[in-house]
Amino acid sequence: MATQYILQKKKLPGKQDEPAKWYATPVSNSPMDEDATTKAATEDTTFSDVELAAASKLIARFVKRQLVNGQRARIPGLGTFRTTFGSEGVDDINDFDATTMIRNPRITFLCDGKMRSEFLRDLKFENGGVTEDGISYSNLASYRKAKGLTPDEPGGGGEEPGGEPGQGGGEGTLG
Repeated sequence: MATQYILQKKKLPGKQDEPAKWYATPVSNSPMDEDATTKAATEDTTFSDVELAAASKLIARFVKRQLVNGQRARIPGLGTFRTTFGSEGVDDINDFDATTMIRNPRITFLCDGKMRSEFLRDLKFENGGVTEDGISYSNLASYRKAKGLTPDEPGGGGEEPGGEPGQGGGEGTLG
C-alpha cells in the first residue's frame, strides 16, 4: 500500500508576492481507535490486545515520568521522547524568570534510526487527488480534463496506478 498525497496550489507564507506553486501534501486519515489498534498490532502474535493496551499505558506513564524529571525517554525500536521549549532572552542573568519567560513547552519525538530507515526503504507514494481554489479533484487526470490540459502541459506527466502513461499524478518511492 502506498502513502497518498494530494497536490495543492498555494503561496508560501512570507512570499505572498510570488506566484502560487503546486505542493504535495500527505493525506492523513484518522487513526484507528484503541481497540482496533491493539487488535491489528497483536495479530499473528502470542500477545493479546488487552496486554498491548496495558503495556502502552505503562509506556506512556513511564515517558511522562521521565520527561517531568528532565530525562529523555527512549523506547527501544520506537524512538526517543524529549522536552523542548522556547525562551525569551534577557541582558542580565538576574532578570530571568522561568515561570514567565519559558514558552511553548512541548514533547518532541525522534524516531529510532532502524525504524526510520526501514520506513523510508518501504515508502511508496500515490497521487490521491488535486485541490485548487477549494475544489477537489479525485486525481490528476480528472484535474487535467476539467482544466482542458494535456499531460505535456505544466503540472507534469507520470502515471497513476491503473492509468495510462502521462495521465496520472505519479507514484514513486523514497529511500
